[in-house]
Amino acid sequence: MSSLSPVPTRFLLPTLWPIVFGCRVSPPLFPCGEGLLINNLGQCVPRANDSNLDSGIEADADTDADADTDTDTDTDTGTHTTTSIGDRLVITKGVLQELPMTWAGAAAGGFALDPECKGNMGRHAIYEVDGAPVMELIYDLSGALLGIELVSEPEQPSPPWDPESGGKHDALHALHIYFRDHTSACADESTALEGSLGDRLVMTWGSFTSMPLTMATAGGEGWLDTGSCAPGEGIHAFREEPTDSGDPWPIELLFDSAGDLLGFEVVSEAELPTGPWEHGEEFDPWTIHIWFRDPASACEQ
Repeated sequence: MSSLSPVPTRFLLPTLWPIVFGCRVSPPLFPCGEGLLINNLGQCVPRANDSNLDSGIEADADTDADADTDTDTDTDTGTHTTTSIGDRLVITKGVLQELPMTWAGAAAGGFALDPECKGNMGRHAIYEVDGAPVMELIYDLSGALLGIELVSEPEQPSPPWDPESGGKHDALHALHIYFRDHTSACADESTALEGSLGDRLVMTWGSFTSMPLTMATAGGEGWLDTGSCAPGEGIHAFREEPTDSGDPWPIELLFDSAGDLLGFEVVSEAELPTGPWEHGEEFDPWTIHIWFRDPASACEQ
């Protein structure tokens, strides 16, 4: 893979705005202070206390010790190992803030809930700024986290953003991201495994497209890495070619020093709400960083 200059760090982060639902102002979505994360029950707990981050999902009694070497195939996303990509979903707001892994945690965390399970779209817990949706967590019928949807009122490059004209958001753009098989979203039996976010990173732009889970695979698929590991972030990998609309590719993958996928970053040239989006200097783009594991250890050998 090519070696280019490191991507500049863009972490000058404002305080999260309150959430407004109609005339009712909800508590802040991320109420925890430095060194704390919100767990799946909406409680602030120390990051090191992983015992407090119970997924709330019962382990499958039929899962054996060799499960991490098994594979399963679905027609939309190709072959995926059942090796977990991580055990959490975290965004960066000055400090790491963990998003709820369960439906009950989303309710406790101040999200607006759309309880209807819709086909392969699951159930949505919606985060709004000034009454407009900007991020939705996607849960399966059992209440386990399945994916995340980013929503943008300003026009965004398509692909990878999908225009939502005529859809549930009416003329907004959306980016859908899944961590497990989306076709099982409303099935009676969940595919979630205890302590695991999922086994894949799939984004939708017209079709379901699997993202590479290792830096070696990414290089074979045309992703270029920066050649250096930024502490607290990892190694950035990006696509050099523009989108179909001629815009720079707005997604960067983040890998640890071992070459395993750690998370991803979405970049927007258009102004977006500072919650959960981040904005640095005047000419910097708007960004959101999403992690599956603790990025503090990204550059540890």
